[in-house]
Amino acid sequence: MQRFVPTAVGLAATLVPAAAFAEGAPQCAPRASVLGSLEQRYSERPIAAGLDNNGAVVEVLAAADGKTWTILVSMPNGVSCVVSAGEDWQAREQKVPAKGTPL
Repeated sequence: MQRFVPTAVGLAATLVPAAAFAEGAPQCAPRASVLGSLEQRYSERPIAAGLDNNGAVVEVLAAADGKTWTILVSMPNGVSCVVSAGEDWQAREQKVPAKGTPL
């Protein structure tokens, strides 16, 4: 089940042709707006983040009860895009195996 952030949809609709939404184009808006919408509508907050090779921040947001989650990519210019969202988030223990250790 895919869901979208209402405030991001409105802003992105002015930047991206409507046909692109049918093809699953990411929805983008200022980071503060996207975070506020996810917090208000789904009670989601950032739970993990990393810097990708292009300088963007990739974040996972989830509701405390795990019912919903969102993956957000934030560009250096302050624009964030929802790239995926879903239900039933399951947190795992955060251990990174040592180099050479089988996964």
